[in-house]
Amino acid sequence: MIHKKHHEYNSPISLAAEYSNVLEYIFGNLLPAAIGLKLLQGRAHLFTSFCWVFVRMCITSEVHSGFSFPCSPLRIFPMSGGPEFHNFHHSKNEGALVKIYI
Repeated sequence: MIHKKHHEYNSPISLAAEYSNVLEYIFGNLLPAAIGLKLLQGRAHLFTSFCWVFVRMCITSEVHSGFSFPCSPLRIFPMSGGPEFHNFHHSKNEGALVKIYI
């Protein structure tokens, strides 16, 4: 039921990607990023970490934009679903949408 707040947007826009319950934001966004950096134990350069966060934010924004860009890096990953699947997911408001590529 935590993710339901995010589904108040039936036709998502990029800014809706960050609209979430406090628990979802902590456990779904902040904690996974912090755990990943902790597992690397400082072996990843700070610039590399920022680049990874930037790429993830770009992908999240694109998926929530509702537009399917022909030159999108999402097309590289066959199971990513893309904006079409995400729009369907929001319009029907059922089923789980899991980040495959974390």
